[in-house]
Amino acid sequence: MDDGLRFDSLAVRAENHLPNPLAQLEARLGVLEGSGLSGRGAWSVGFASGRAALDALGRLLRPMDKVVLHFESSGFAVRAFSALAEWDIEIEFADLTQKDLRFDGVSLVFLEHPSTATLSTFELSSIANKAHEAGALFVVDNSVLTMFACRPLEFGANAIVYSSASALTGDSTLALGVISGRSEDLLERVRGHRDTVGARPNAQVCGSALRGLKTLSVRLEKQNASALTVLAQLEAHPAPIGLSYPSSEAHLTRDGREMNGSLIAVEFAVPEAAKAFVEKLKHFDNTDWYGSADNTACIPNRSSHRSLELMGLGLSDCLVRLSIGLEDAVDTRRALEVALDAAFEVTPEPEPLEPDEPEGEANPPLPALDDVTIGMNDSTLNCFVRLRNWRDQAAKTDSVSRFLVMSNAILADIARAKPQNTTELGQIKGIGTKKLERYGTAVLEVLTQPDLDWMAQIPVLELPVVREKPNAVPINPHFDPKRKRKKKKKL
Repeated sequence: MDDGLRFDSLAVRAENHLPNPLAQLEARLGVLEGSGLSGRGAWSVGFASGRAALDALGRLLRPMDKVVLHFESSGFAVRAFSALAEWDIEIEFADLTQKDLRFDGVSLVFLEHPSTATLSTFELSSIANKAHEAGALFVVDNSVLTMFACRPLEFGANAIVYSSASALTGDSTLALGVISGRSEDLLERVRGHRDTVGARPNAQVCGSALRGLKTLSVRLEKQNASALTVLAQLEAHPAPIGLSYPSSEAHLTRDGREMNGSLIAVEFAVPEAAKAFVEKLKHFDNTDWYGSADNTACIPNRSSHRSLELMGLGLSDCLVRLSIGLEDAVDTRRALEVALDAAFEVTPEPEPLEPDEPEGEANPPLPALDDVTIGMNDSTLNCFVRLRNWRDQAAKTDSVSRFLVMSNAILADIARAKPQNTTELGQIKGIGTKKLERYGTAVLEVLTQPDLDWMAQIPVLELPVVREKPNAVPINPHFDPKRKRKKKKKL
């Protein structure tokens, strides 16, 4: 093909002499994946489903091999790789966002980029280098962004897998999986397994996928623009307490535009708010499909990532994942406004806090002790003050409210219990899995620090005047988190 062809035009060109739709589809996908690579470029192999593509990757392993997955992988990938345990293949979950990674003795490193729940992004080049140093294959699931917005092969990945073809084709009902790579040996092994087990996609599926590829860039540009509009609307509403939208240097189109996809992760204060939001959300299908032309919404911990809960890696029930499709922007905005208001109504008022200090200024001296410290002895008070010092500094570093790190009530319980390990720390009420993973080690380090002169920092031991946070959420007097809704009687 001509070097001057744009990425958009590559999707609609194919060699006329190719014998069937499957061969045409694989040729086009290979050109799209390798259009920025030197040499022969890349190849692609189509499968009858995304599960079949993941199974082909598993067949590359042998007994006593080890696989490392990101701890937040979707249930689809978790089930596929967990089945390998029957072959004496070890499966390990790790946080692949950490910089001090080591893959000694690992045969395969697998991650979804971005992760399909909290939408975490990764340093692909760094992970690829460390995996290759250990002699491991590095495989990236690129189902969310597709090769139009992210090209892991250029960052050192050995192979790319599409376990879902929704974003690739725009059709969530299409069962199709794809593996792409550059190694000829890998190509022969993957294609040989597919043909042996009969996992070829049929001609009708390939024809539908070929038509979907023609609109790839148009769809993703529209969805990306709509997602940014929705993100601004969510940021302006008081109901969400956290938002996540993937952004990485790896998310660039061929002409340098940043393309971060159509997924947005929204976190609410309580599970009841997340549930109310999804139930009231019109023009959004309640399904775990993502990336297609339709708006969808789901609570990952109750749908796409439910398998993680059985392994003790469950996500928060307060997290909702939105996938923005091609629906009218006005209808989408109105639907979100109604759903956000419904979530706002069942959100309890947060713990009253001191207003956050202006950016760039140091934390002010600690105010008078709260009533959570009543009955504490000197040793426990000392520990509580150390924890508050750490909490305020962590909030400033993360640029979030102190309440989102840990409340005074939680710190008081920690000071009284003085946990010795993360297991004991996780038993304290209010410390969920997410806080434990992010702050657990730091809390245990604070507990081992020497005592300080807490009397000098808190000269007046009296109850402070309760001040309302500027953006405090008014409590609903009728709200009861444990209430059960009455079922309407059918007429």
